[in-house]
Amino acid sequence: MYVTSTRYFDRLNAEQLRVLVVEPKELVAARLKTQLERLGHLVLGPAKDGQEAVAVAQRLNPSLVLIDSKLPGATASRRRGRSSPSGQSR
Repeated sequence: MYVTSTRYFDRLNAEQLRVLVVEPKELVAARLKTQLERLGHLVLGPAKDGQEAVAVAQRLNPSLVLIDSKLPGATASRRRGRSSPSGQSR
Protein backbone atom coordinates (compact mmCIF):
# COMPACT_ATOMS: atom_id res chain seq x y z
CA MET A 1 0.00 0.00 0.00
CA TYR A 2 1.37 3.40 -0.96
CA VAL A 3 -0.19 6.73 -0.08
CA THR A 4 1.01 9.54 -2.29
CA SER A 5 -0.70 12.43 -0.54
CA THR A 6 1.32 13.88 2.33
CA ARG A 7 -1.80 15.75 3.48
CA TYR A 8 -3.19 12.38 4.64
CA PHE A 9 -0.16 11.76 6.84
CA ASP A 10 -0.15 15.35 8.12
CA ARG A 11 -3.71 14.85 9.33
CA LEU A 12 -2.84 11.51 10.96
CA ASN A 13 0.18 13.06 12.62
CA ALA A 14 -2.02 15.55 14.50
CA GLU A 15 -2.65 12.90 17.17
CA GLN A 16 -1.05 9.63 18.15
CA LEU A 17 -3.05 6.73 16.76
CA ARG A 18 -3.01 3.12 17.93
CA VAL A 19 -2.56 1.34 14.59
CA LEU A 20 -3.02 -2.37 14.01
CA VAL A 21 -1.15 -3.53 10.91
CA VAL A 22 -2.58 -6.71 9.35
CA GLU A 23 -0.08 -7.98 6.80
CA PRO A 24 1.22 -11.52 6.18
CA LYS A 25 4.46 -10.34 4.54
CA GLU A 26 6.96 -9.54 7.29
CA LEU A 27 8.95 -7.05 5.19
CA VAL A 28 5.86 -5.03 4.27
CA ALA A 29 4.63 -5.06 7.89
CA ALA A 30 8.05 -3.90 9.11
CA ARG A 31 8.14 -1.03 6.61
CA LEU A 32 4.66 0.11 7.59
CA LYS A 33 5.59 -0.10 11.27
CA THR A 34 8.72 2.00 10.74
CA GLN A 35 6.85 4.67 8.78
CA LEU A 36 4.01 4.88 11.29
CA GLU A 37 6.37 5.07 14.26
CA ARG A 38 8.33 7.87 12.56
CA LEU A 39 5.04 9.76 12.42
CA GLY A 40 4.63 9.27 16.16
CA HIS A 41 1.99 6.54 16.15
CA LEU A 42 1.87 3.41 18.30
CA VAL A 43 1.88 0.26 16.17
CA LEU A 44 0.02 -2.78 17.52
CA GLY A 45 0.73 -6.19 16.09
CA PRO A 46 1.37 -6.92 13.33
CA ALA A 47 -1.28 -9.54 12.80
CA LYS A 48 -0.68 -12.03 9.99
CA ASP A 49 -4.27 -13.00 9.17
CA GLY A 50 -7.87 -11.98 9.71
CA GLN A 51 -8.49 -14.18 12.73
CA GLU A 52 -5.40 -12.87 14.50
CA ALA A 53 -6.45 -9.31 13.60
CA VAL A 54 -9.85 -9.77 15.23
CA ALA A 55 -8.29 -11.18 18.40
CA VAL A 56 -5.72 -8.37 18.66
CA ALA A 57 -8.33 -5.69 17.89
CA GLN A 58 -10.66 -6.99 20.60
CA ARG A 59 -7.82 -7.07 23.12
CA LEU A 60 -5.99 -3.82 22.28
CA ASN A 61 -8.73 -1.60 20.77
CA PRO A 62 -6.80 0.12 17.93
CA SER A 63 -7.95 3.49 16.60
CA LEU A 64 -6.97 2.48 13.04
CA VAL A 65 -6.58 -0.90 11.30
CA LEU A 66 -4.52 -1.22 8.12
CA ILE A 67 -5.45 -4.48 6.45
CA ASP A 68 -4.57 -6.08 3.13
CA SER A 69 -7.93 -6.43 1.36
CA LYS A 70 -6.77 -9.66 -0.32
CA LEU A 71 -5.80 -11.24 2.98
CA PRO A 72 -7.40 -14.65 3.72
CA GLY A 73 -9.86 -14.17 6.56
CA ALA A 74 -10.26 -10.44 5.84
CA THR A 75 -14.06 -10.80 5.66
CA ALA A 76 -14.26 -11.54 9.39
CA SER A 77 -11.98 -8.59 10.08
CA ARG A 78 -14.19 -6.26 8.07
CA ARG A 79 -17.24 -7.41 10.03
CA ARG A 80 -15.32 -6.86 13.27
CA GLY A 81 -14.35 -3.37 12.13
CA ARG A 82 -17.98 -2.31 12.02
CA SER A 83 -18.47 -2.70 15.74
CA SER A 84 -16.72 -1.52 18.85
CA PRO A 85 -15.11 -3.95 21.34
CA SER A 86 -18.33 -3.80 23.38
CA GLY A 87 -20.24 -5.09 20.35
CA GLN A 88 -22.06 -1.83 19.65
CA SER A 89 -21.94 -0.37 16.15
CA ARG A 90 -19.75 2.65 15.61
